[in-house]
Formats: sequence, structure tokens, C-alpha cells
Amino acid sequence: MKFAAILALACAFLVPSAGAAGTAGTAGTVPPISWGVADDASKYADDGGSWFYGELQGAGLTQNRWTLAFDPANPTAIHELPFLERAAPKAQAAGVRILLSLYSMKSSVHDPVAFCTWAQTVAQTVSQWGIHDYIVWNEPNTRLYWSPQKSSNGKDVAGPQYEALLATCYDALHGADPLANVIAMGLSPRASTSDSNEPLVFMRDVGKAYRASGRTTPIMDELSVHPYPNPSSPTDGPGVGYPNADRFGVPNLDRVKQAVYDAFNGTVSRRRSTA
Repeated sequence: MKFAAILALACAFLVPSAGAAGTAGTAGTVPPISWGVADDASKYADDGGSWFYGELQGAGLTQNRWTLAFDPANPTAIHELPFLERAAPKAQAAGVRILLSLYSMKSSVHDPVAFCTWAQTVAQTVSQWGIHDYIVWNEPNTRLYWSPQKSSNGKDVAGPQYEALLATCYDALHGADPLANVIAMGLSPRASTSDSNEPLVFMRDVGKAYRASGRTTPIMDELSVHPYPNPSSPTDGPGVGYPNADRFGVPNLDRVKQAVYDAFNGTVSRRRSTA
């Protein structure tokens, strides 16, 4: 996923999962769909995003996802705090829901304690502006954002490592913010390189690690996936999916639902899920 400072519809789906509350377990209920953008432009705007939020409202959009990166060289700092202090109150006043995508500046640095302690500091800071949605990492099934992906014999090592980080962050974020909504994965729709993991294989491996851990509490409240079209076929419309059964586009979201079931059915997470 490329983080561009341009107005674009957020090509991500949030699926209530792994500990969703409220009426999540009620048969036949469908939560309303909220639309928004994945764009940092408002975060950096000199006016704190006021113009940008007006454009969102005019288009009937109510959400804006920002990125926020952890710097392993300065693990206690929120580097973009001045931008947040300027833009977050404006978003709150405009009624725009801000979601934060948290990840590391270095794909090879993903220590659960260091990262989740920083995430906890972020949550303690931003909750004053009504921000309670935290996506833990971005596309951890790709080498660009998480490395290494595989062992020397080709076994997925990123999935189990990510599960440990996600579980740690779930507890840290909920401890820092009682209203926290912990969103997992931001899953890439495809393995971007030969040594990256196919997304649905990665999800199942996260589920296996979760089961093996013996944990009896959830590891996420929602699941984020990125059903982008196939960049190898740029002329394909959004109605064309992926032939590979371990990848997904918009027409293949049934595969995602099945993978969630395969990964979490029978766990405490699955019992509280609507996915």
C-alpha cells in the first residue's frame, strides 16, 4: 500500500471481528457502512484540514485514516505530534472520525514491547481528540512493511511474530484507552514479492499462532483488508478479482470471510465475531 497525500477513497474494509461488542452476535443485523478516505493531506494541511473536511462532508464521507510511524531510534517520541495537535481538534469539531494506522519506520524492527508501549503512549495522547481507532501495522504479510517474512526453508515466520505483537498491543491499547478499537492487519491483497506471504495464508498462520498461545482473550476488535485490484493487470476493473485462491480483490471477499472462519472458529475471538 502506498501512502499518498491525495484525496482517494479508502480502499480498505473493516470487518468486526475478534471481540466486537454490542449487537455483533445478533443474527441478521448488519452494521451501517461508513465511507471515508485514506489520506494524510489533512494532517499536514496548514489550516489543520478545515478545507479538506469540508470537502469530505460535501461528498458524504465521514472518516479519514492517517498514518503514524514508530521510530526505533527514538522509541518514546510521537514525531508527528505537532501535526496531530493542529489537525485532530479540527477533525473532531468537523465530526470526522480519525483512524490511525500504526507501523514501524523500519520493517525489520517490530519488538512487541517497544512498539506497543509507544502505541499506548499514542492512545493516551490522541484520545483527548476523540480518536479511538488504531490499526496495528500495515500489510504485515509483505516484506516492505515486515521482515523477515519467511525462514530459510520458506516457512512463514511473520504471521506468528505479528500475532504476538497484535496480542500485546491489544492489551496495551485497551489499557490506555477504554474506548479503544483495535483493528488488525491492514492486509495486503497479494504477496508483493516472492519472499512475502500470501494474505490468506498469513491470516490462517496468525490464527494458528493465536490458538497455540493459549490466550483466552481477543487479539483484535476488527479486521482491516486492502482489496486493491491486481497491479499486474492494470486494465482490469474492480469487478475482476484474483485467480489465486489465497489472494483477494473486491469480488473475492468471500475468501476473506472463509479465512477468518478457518483461523478463528471455536476461539473466544470467533464466538464474539460477526465476520
